This record gives sequence, structure tokens and C-alpha cells, in this order.
Amino acid sequence: MNTKKSIILALPEDVGLSELIVKNFEYHGFDVISYRSQPYQYKSFGERLTNFFRKNFLSDKSYKKKQQDKEALENLQREILERTTKIDYALFIRPDIFPIDFIKKIKSYANKTIGYQWDGLSRFPEVFDRIENFTEFYVFDSKDIFNYPEYNLKLATNFYFDMDENPVLLNNRGQKTMYFIGSHLPQRVAVINQFIKLANNLNLRINFIIGLDKKNIQNKNLYDSECISFISNGIKYQENLNNVKKSDVLIDFVNNIHSGLSFRIFESIFYQKKLITNNAEITNYDIYHEDNIFIWDGKNIDFESLKSFLEKPYHILPSDIANKYSFKNWYSLILGIDKYQ
Repeated sequence: MNTKKSIILALPEDVGLSELIVKNFEYHGFDVISYRSQPYQYKSFGERLTNFFRKNFLSDKSYKKKQQDKEALENLQREILERTTKIDYALFIRPDIFPIDFIKKIKSYANKTIGYQWDGLSRFPEVFDRIENFTEFYVFDSKDIFNYPEYNLKLATNFYFDMDENPVLLNNRGQKTMYFIGSHLPQRVAVINQFIKLANNLNLRINFIIGLDKKNIQNKNLYDSECISFISNGIKYQENLNNVKKSDVLIDFVNNIHSGLSFRIFESIFYQKKLITNNAEITNYDIYHEDNIFIWDGKNIDFESLKSFLEKPYHILPSDIANKYSFKNWYSLILGIDKYQ
């Protein structure tokens, strides 16, 4: 008899993050049915003609996407119907990217349907029309709970993936490596340039990766440093984690549209890496320790304070605090199963 908990997963598929979430659920014993949106192939010349007509004469560019969503739902339904019992859970991450009818259909197959928005709600306002379709809805930014009390939102931070059994890689180099990865945001350019200038003055090694669309490649000229790698297609999240393990200090430049804690912060816990961030919100969390996290205002910096911070050994957090931000505790919280903190 199969005693595994079953879960339907629907989330963005970019940079391999969805693959890791599937693998981590499977690692923890779940039967996973995951949404996969494949590039759409027209089924007939008539479909191609319909798309051409609607796009060019009706200014409707949604036809192909709707056909793609329909096909993805049909594939997902086939997997669901292979199970002999109702699915235990359906989890939507970034529900704003899914049509409401799609969410309602998947909801009908599950005992409990959970929504989780790992971006600020105001950044993708389409999400507000979808919240009522979920049994419970979680956000990663505590300010959203206070800003939108009418939605009965609940808080769940992001997490670290806990299936790596050898997360700590000790570096013995004399020169510290600073690692940052993120997309190009105009409001982050000045703080990145300022940090690189400070790091060079302290003889720190820089490994910065910034995502930049090919059509906006000229924006690379806004950055002052040659130590930045610009990429147009992103890197797989697993490759990012490999970079984290090989680095000494992780850098977190907050996206000022929200104040929730980024994945970088939780990676620093699991891989026991020091963190430099301009997100002062972190001081309100129990993971904050001054030996591990350096808060920077994004402008001025005390060289002696930073140097002292880098020279101190990493302060290992109590296991109950560190485990609180694991993938297992995260899903236990939002699904309401097992014991969780």
C-alpha cells in the first residue's frame, strides 16, 4: 500500500529552481506530480493561421499561450488520474502566472490547495484575483500581511534546500571571495558599484553575476567593474549553489520593492557562509548574529568594522534555529503536517 503523501506542484520553471523543489519533495518521501509547460507545437495549419490572425488583426497575443496552458493542464490531468485516490495537496508558487480557471481545476483534484508568493504582492498584482481560490495563502514579506489584512495572509519565509548531505566546504585561501548573483535592476546599480569599489580597496576577490537581457545589453556600461559576468539566459540554480559553496562571503542587495528575505540569506545559513546585506529587516529575525551578518547602508562603510567582521570565525547557529529555515520545516508549515517551528 502506498503511504506517501501526494502533491501537485505548479510553479515557474526558470533557472532550474522548480527541479530542485521537486527533487527535495521526493527526497522527503512525497509522490510528486509537477506542472511542466513545454514549448507549444501547433497541431494543425489551422491553429497556426488562427494565431496569426488573432495576433496581427485583433492584437490578441494570448492564443498560443492559452493553447500551451491547455496542453499542460491535459498532461497534468493524465498524471493525476493515474492515482487511485484524491491528491493530498496542491501547491502553487507564484500563482499570478497561472490562469484562474487552471487553478480552480487543479483545486478540484486536491484535498488542500496552498498558494505561496515568493515576491512582494504589489510587484505582480494579478495575484490578488487568485487568493480566494486557495485554502491558505502564504507570503514571504511580512509587510504584505499588514498592508493587505483583508486577505487573511500568512507568513512563510523562503528556505534553504536541505538534501545536500555535505553542505560545508572550507576554504583556506587568504583572499576572500565575495559572491553575488541577481538580475539587473536600475535601483541596484549604484549600490553594486559602490560595494565593488569598497571591496577592491580591501583586496577582496569579486565574483558577481548579473542577468541582463540581450535587448538591454547596453546597460552593462552602467557598471564600473570588469569583474562582473553578464549573462542573458541565467544559470541553473544548482550551479548557483555550487558557486555558493566555493565562496567565502555572500552578498545580498535587496530589491527595494519588497523587504522579504532572499534565498541568498538562507543559503548562508545552510552553507555556513558570512553574509553582507543592505536589508536591515534581517535584524528582526532569530538568524541574525553580528559575527555572521554585516548590515550595510548601501553608502558608507567603516573599513575597520568590515575587516574585523571578515576576520571573525563564522558563528554556528543553534540547530533549532537553523532547522527552522530548512525546506522540510517550510513545507511542514505551509502544508500543516508533521511538527514544525
